[in-house]
Amino acid sequence: MVDDEPEKLAIKAALATIVLFAAIRGTVRRGILMPLGRFLIAGLGFAVVGLFGSTDISIAVNKIDGAIICAAIVAIAVYSAQTRYGEERFYAAFAYFSLFVLFATLTYKVQNGFFDRQVRFFLNGPIVYGWLMGFSALISFHLWNRTREKIWAFLCICFVAALLWTESKGSAIAFLVAISSYCLMTFRGSFRFWVPLLLILFVVWIFFGESISNLFEESRFAAIARIARGDLGEFDDGSVGIRSALADYASALFWQNPLTGIGLGNFSYEGFIYPHNQHLEVFVELGVFAGFVHIFFVFIAWFRADVLGRSLILMFSVSSMFSGDISYLRFLYAYCLLAIFQFSLRETGISQRGSTMAMRSI
Repeated sequence: MVDDEPEKLAIKAALATIVLFAAIRGTVRRGILMPLGRFLIAGLGFAVVGLFGSTDISIAVNKIDGAIICAAIVAIAVYSAQTRYGEERFYAAFAYFSLFVLFATLTYKVQNGFFDRQVRFFLNGPIVYGWLMGFSALISFHLWNRTREKIWAFLCICFVAALLWTESKGSAIAFLVAISSYCLMTFRGSFRFWVPLLLILFVVWIFFGESISNLFEESRFAAIARIARGDLGEFDDGSVGIRSALADYASALFWQNPLTGIGLGNFSYEGFIYPHNQHLEVFVELGVFAGFVHIFFVFIAWFRADVLGRSLILMFSVSSMFSGDISYLRFLYAYCLLAIFQFSLRETGISQRGSTMAMRSI
């Protein structure tokens, strides 16, 4: 039995129930069974191999549960909800749910330490909460782009502010990359979007640039600028320095065990049990073949996704470079699977329409 928090177990049970109910109702179509089967066979196959070399089965099983089982359940649940209610209604409901979580978090943090990062952001730590707020901001921006309703622009601003509140550097960088990617893919060549945006940014910088710079320099985000300048100090060791040391140590471990890895859940370095880079962790613990399959899966999903899907995959791919262990790949894998599901069904639909037209011509 793997130890887990009661609320997380409740969420997993609820999602599993939704998936089972969807399967009974027939909303899980046959078109997704093949890609789902490939994902489970490949993921569980490499995981079982990693289990043979594991010295802590509990940690190893928890990683398998998070990265493979939870990812499959979430992907099917999201796919079923979008199939039944439509993508926009699903994302709108999620954005309102995230707003409720934001209010609950504000209430909790006001009572226990508003700016204290050691105090949990309600149910999550600052990093995972930053991921949630970044995700919610991106889908709100997507809904604004689709509908041009001001409520979604307002919610996007609220979620971005909540993301900055966490002072999670990895989450902020991932969101910036994702929203930039979304805008470049959606608004390329659109002067009606870029000209006003650049004018607004110019005006904000002229009137508030110095104040923003001062706030930036006094926050944890200042480390991003120091990294870019190559001007890190002793005060960066807590977040940046330790991640650099973890990456160096993980790389050395990989080259010592490149084929099969060191075993699932076996990473350990000065009290840390994962290298804070999920992509690197796959290579280190499962070996080069599992690592390349992981990279290939993400790339295939990205190419088959729509604009929003590509941006979300990119956001979770970047987030995975800065924190979390393999079990947190459930966020990335779930949206990779969803993109492949949607692509597979589009291809199936095209093939079926082509066959129908051919039969009619006969």
